[in-house]
Amino acid sequence: TFLFFDDFSGSLSKWTNPAGCAATITSGYMSIPSSANCDIEPVYATGLNYSDVSGYILEFRGKFSSGGNGRLQTYQRRRNANGYIARFWIGGSTATNAQEYTGGWGASTNVGANNMAADTWYNLRTKVLGSNNTFYVDGSSIGSITSSASLTPFTDLTFGLGQYSTAVQYDDVRVRKTTSTEPTWASFGSEETPTALSYSASGVAASTNLLTGISDI
Repeated sequence: TFLFFDDFSGSLSKWTNPAGCAATITSGYMSIPSSANCDIEPVYATGLNYSDVSGYILEFRGKFSSGGNGRLQTYQRRRNANGYIARFWIGGSTATNAQEYTGGWGASTNVGANNMAADTWYNLRTKVLGSNNTFYVDGSSIGSITSSASLTPFTDLTFGLGQYSTAVQYDDVRVRKTTSTEPTWASFGSEETPTALSYSASGVAASTNLLTGISDI
């Protein structure tokens, strides 16, 4: 069950869209132009009545356009228009970084997977649990950061999507609950071979492999 879902097949009614972001729906995804000022104050969703502390996963498809130092940015733990956010970004000529604003920008942390390709859709995920934030690209964990105490005690779930100095697109945004241990797929056993029973003249049951037609009598 998702706490939030938007595939941008309709309107942006689920989002607060600041004038600086100028987000629109184009061809079934949300688009933010390169001219936007969507760095600190992103397009955001709130009021989901769930706790950052309890844990959630924000996942979506995203891509950024080529050129300059532009980047796609996702925001977890957004608090207000004056900042107090944690954000994770990817860009073509910059490292994949995480950074927090708590009255001033903290140092950015390189979390790996540098030099992502422009004009390419990626499956991106941020897992928030307590003070921990873990980041994934195409299903693989690339690193994590620990949020400052200023961002961890809140009980409302507010997140955002934005950009810096490039056009970006988002699609299939989902938020779901998480736990400290995520479920994993069980391993698969060997395939069973179908058999049928027949009887010999002595009345002894025999099984026949339906694939080969060979009886065990």
